[in-house]
Amino acid sequence: MYVRTSHWRCKPEFAEESVKLFRSLVFETMESEPDCLAMQLMGEGEARIAVTVFSSEDAYLAWKARTADLKGITDAFAYMYVDGEAPRPFDYPLLASRVYDRGGPS
Repeated sequence: MYVRTSHWRCKPEFAEESVKLFRSLVFETMESEPDCLAMQLMGEGEARIAVTVFSSEDAYLAWKARTADLKGITDAFAYMYVDGEAPRPFDYPLLASRVYDRGGPS
């Protein structure tokens, strides 16, 4: 598995809207990506971190090469970015992971 995180700062007045847009746009966009295994949005205050888990590094690189999804998502949130600063991506090979399906919130 391979994990991509994207760190950005959200203007306070758009805090709730950022979550709604993530749920509608990002979840729906990435649902059609067969190698995307999970999506999460974390945050507190201005800080936001989007986490995407891919099946492999090759799958991530193939998705990244198709920049239409990534650019569309980034552009959709642009008005929310503090000082117009676009997200800073970081990506990592996953060293250890376990997911427990306990019927929690999604």
